[in-house]
Amino acid sequence: MRKGFLHVVEIVIVALMAFLVILQFSYVPKQNTDWAGMKLSTQANDILFSLNKKGVDWFNSTEVDKAISSFISNNTIYSLKIRNVMKPSIKVGCICSAAEATSLANALRPFDINSQPVSFSVTQISPIAFSHEYDVIVINDSGLSSYYNQIRQFLAADKGIVQFRSLDQSEIDSVQTDLFGLKWNNSLGNPDTAPVEFRSNMSSEPYYNIYKYFHNIPVFQDNFTNANAWSAQTGTWNINSGNYVGSDVSEAITITSLSFQDRYSMRAWIYPESNHPKLIIYWQDSNDYVSVDFDVAADTITVFENASGVVWNRGSGSYLLNLNRWYDAKIIPKADGSLKIYVNNSYVFTSQPVTIPASTRIGLSAEAGQSRFDNVRVTFAETHNFSSNLLQNEKVEPADNNSQKIILLQKSRQLPACIVNSNIADERGRTAWLAYADPSASQDISTMLKTLVVWAAGDENEVVKNEVRNIPVVTSLYRTYDQDMYQPVEIVLTMGNLYG
Repeated sequence: MRKGFLHVVEIVIVALMAFLVILQFSYVPKQNTDWAGMKLSTQANDILFSLNKKGVDWFNSTEVDKAISSFISNNTIYSLKIRNVMKPSIKVGCICSAAEATSLANALRPFDINSQPVSFSVTQISPIAFSHEYDVIVINDSGLSSYYNQIRQFLAADKGIVQFRSLDQSEIDSVQTDLFGLKWNNSLGNPDTAPVEFRSNMSSEPYYNIYKYFHNIPVFQDNFTNANAWSAQTGTWNINSGNYVGSDVSEAITITSLSFQDRYSMRAWIYPESNHPKLIIYWQDSNDYVSVDFDVAADTITVFENASGVVWNRGSGSYLLNLNRWYDAKIIPKADGSLKIYVNNSYVFTSQPVTIPASTRIGLSAEAGQSRFDNVRVTFAETHNFSSNLLQNEKVEPADNNSQKIILLQKSRQLPACIVNSNIADERGRTAWLAYADPSASQDISTMLKTLVVWAAGDENEVVKNEVRNIPVVTSLYRTYDQDMYQPVEIVLTMGNLYG
């Protein structure tokens, strides 16, 4: 009896030890046998890095699609998107009158940035509806409370709405509070004569891209497919090989037909074929303007100010210059009127202050010979001041008291003129309210409206669009574009197999 009991105990102990051994080995990590997934992931990484090294244009859907297709089998399906970029083509609906739709279309002119085109199509919406065919809807109308659910569904589809109009207290309803994030505050008082400006220029702010876009979207740009925007003052000017070429034994000068408001920056490519090409900024007439002279023989860049026919030297800096070579020149005004000069993204010097009138033009000059010019751009200088009459009697502020949502502000009275909101419906969608001013009369308002439409459209560009199933792999490549604007982007490739 005793032996039988001991035998049972022994069996139990052996069984328990066997169980513990089995349990221990069950926790040993298993080797990944998903060879198909691992192969696909490796292939996706290789494709991204190989194409980037070859210099593929990631924004060109045809080029990207063709390049990726050459790497993969017929059983592989893929999609590619770019994050933190402006959408290249933005479809805009306008809940407004026909005249307002025309004004909006005139404000939303196409432009290039970092060599990538951005274009808009504008359609008047009547009757009021929030069709998901549009990326952004611009509203100049009132009485939106009965469209609450439509607007919310539109935003949940990751769309954007820009409200461009004056508001009064009676209009602050559930749409304005819940979706646009606005509330009325009578204690704010009335606007004074002080300018409206950006509340912040800090890159750490959640809506910094709006500030960055405004100061980099060109007010004017010309790549010289023609010379329609220019008026020759002296000498001979013509288009040659896609460049604007000026020549004269004395001095050839050409000036834009368009005037520009307030302080602005100018950028242009210069190709000296003679000794003294110049960029002209703040031109009023032949006796009053500022020029930046590139003295190739002396390797010197000088700022001259013509004031009532008298020429003043406002400072110079040394830079190695050669004939028959392109130079990327940039003129950036500071708040005190001094000019910072950059060449090929290198700082050269800062001039003494010059006079900056309220409205002026830009120009180009070739002295004692011939020079070429290309890629002329005008942008608003930092920090820009908007007119005080942008505000009427609006006394609105963020409904959640989050001051970071205030984009434009009259700081003297703490009166917001532009408020944005995001992640509104199912953590998606973007809205903006901008106080109304005639965009055809104010270049800064026109540019601000364009900036808000670009922001509201979102920051993802679906370059190649396919539905990828069967446990796809996702890999990313990060790179930076900075030709015109610093823009770090994420290129995301998703790949999967068509059949299991």
